[in-house]
Amino acid sequence: MTTEKNEFGSSKLDKYTRVQLYEIIKRQAALVRHLKEQKNVSNSDAAVNSSAKLEEQQSEEKKITECGASVSTSQQQCNNKQQNEVLLRLKDELKLRKFDLEASRIEIAELKSQLNALAVGSESGNEKRLRLEIADYERAIKKFEADLVTLREVHEKKCHDFNDILNEKENLQIRLVENEQSIVKLEEEVEHLKHAHEKLIEESKASKATAEFAQVARANVAADMEKQKMHLTEEIAFANKRLEANQQLTAELQRRNIGLENDMQCLRDELASTREAFDSYKIKSQAALLKQQQEQKHFQPSNNEEKELLEKQVASLQEKLDKMTLLYQSACTQIRDLNENEKFFKEEIRQRLELADATEKSLLEKLNTSEKERKRAVAELKAQLENITKEKDSISEKYDQQFNLQQSEHATQISEMEKKLASLQEEWEKLILDTKKSTSPVMTDRSFSCPRTPPFYERKPGEGAEEISCFTGIHIGNAMNAQASECSISPTSLIPLDELIDATDIPQQSSFYAVNAENGHQALDERGKNRHLTELLYESESNNTRLEEQIRLLKDEIRRLNRNQEREQHIANAEYLKNVILEFVAPKMPDARQKLIPVLTAMLSLSPSEVAILQKVLGKNTTATLMTLKNNQSATSGTVIYPDGRVSVDFFFIYFVHVQHNM
Repeated sequence: MTTEKNEFGSSKLDKYTRVQLYEIIKRQAALVRHLKEQKNVSNSDAAVNSSAKLEEQQSEEKKITECGASVSTSQQQCNNKQQNEVLLRLKDELKLRKFDLEASRIEIAELKSQLNALAVGSESGNEKRLRLEIADYERAIKKFEADLVTLREVHEKKCHDFNDILNEKENLQIRLVENEQSIVKLEEEVEHLKHAHEKLIEESKASKATAEFAQVARANVAADMEKQKMHLTEEIAFANKRLEANQQLTAELQRRNIGLENDMQCLRDELASTREAFDSYKIKSQAALLKQQQEQKHFQPSNNEEKELLEKQVASLQEKLDKMTLLYQSACTQIRDLNENEKFFKEEIRQRLELADATEKSLLEKLNTSEKERKRAVAELKAQLENITKEKDSISEKYDQQFNLQQSEHATQISEMEKKLASLQEEWEKLILDTKKSTSPVMTDRSFSCPRTPPFYERKPGEGAEEISCFTGIHIGNAMNAQASECSISPTSLIPLDELIDATDIPQQSSFYAVNAENGHQALDERGKNRHLTELLYESESNNTRLEEQIRLLKDEIRRLNRNQEREQHIANAEYLKNVILEFVAPKMPDARQKLIPVLTAMLSLSPSEVAILQKVLGKNTTATLMTLKNNQSATSGTVIYPDGRVSVDFFFIYFVHVQHNM
């Protein structure tokens, strides 16, 4: 037959089986019946011994009550569920012993009353047997007293152990409070890190918005600068064209002025020679006239005709001289106006170039400041991210160290408590075995069946007809299975033996394990918070990486735009170079090629030998072109070309009018 296991994993009845327990109870019941049968034959000595035994039972009852009181006081001081259960079981055992003593006391009182009523009788074999049984009963009572002493010692030891457990519990509570304070500090640090991370996210968003705004502003500024640059380039090109035209016109007018001055000088020389010839001729004519007047009067008409002819020639020459003077004066005024226009255009071009340079410098300064601000913001964000990463690493290291220290402390405490519980369990099992061995004396009758409820005892008719009920047992198995603190055992209740044997194991849960579980939950929560914080930091690092990638893309875009601007500038220069080459190949003015040589030298980076080749080719082409142009214009306008290359005044006048009309 198998035995039930208690909460410590050991057998409830290691030595006795259920059948043996029933036999013990039957023997006790048979002894009671036998004592009832032998009441009438007991003598006065037995009555005296019974009274002594009654006194001893009363003294033992007082000891049991004192033990119960000490058990109740120890129960009030005990807060641990497991120790409460142990004390309750001890109390139940004491109640069982008290119940047995109460039954024995009642039986002894009845025997005493009956023995007092009996007369003096002779001793018989029954009396001897009764005395022997009473002696056995006394020995059982002494053994029970020894068991009570051992139980009292065990109870004191358990109380001492329980006080030690309470002290350890207080120490654990102090450590739990310290752990809670450290957890609160860690939570505050985590909150601080969360706020710092939120600030960092806001700053990164603000920097991103600033970068986008700066990018848009830079694009707008670049577009405006490009438009202004194109506009200024067009204006400068137009002003250069006008300046070149004015320079060409000025040079042409200067050449015409030089030609006119040369013609005027020639005419003056001719006029002077003519006047000298005329004066000499006049003197000669006057002398000849006087001579002829004196000698021949018939030659007078012919001399008058020659004089008139000479006067006509002088008048025509004077008219030509006046015309040349007027043309010279008009050419001087035009040259002066052109010089003024040239100065005005040069000043306007200089102002526009200065304005373009100032605008470009301001835009470059804005671009540089925006780039510096962006770099500074990126550096600050990187520094903040590094600081937060360092703080996170230090906090995680501290938390891991504290957590490992707490785990090691908890492990040591758990091992110590398990050792103590194992020792207490062994002592408790030994105590249970000792108490079970000394529960009842040896009985002989086996025809007694154990009732589930205690019996009722009736008084004698002379003492009254009322009934005295014994202590009522209650079922506590289910209540103890539900919760040990809700156990509803009355101070005088007794557990039936079959229910005590059939009772299931009572689950016990130590407060230390509850505290450890709570610490485990808190540690898991802290780990979750730490994991969440780590994820947030990783997210901020990914955001910073994405911002750096965007900054790199923006830099690439800026470089691409600069290259596009340079390409556009090269394209514009290529267009301008094409126009210069076309102007050099098919010049509109005779000296246009000479002026375009410095431009070609600068744009094409020509060497001195290449420039000399251009000068040589230009000299040949210029001579042929000028001769062709002069011959064509002389053929069309009827101008006179002198052998030394000088052109008449009519050619310069017509060319000047044509240039003014084209302008």
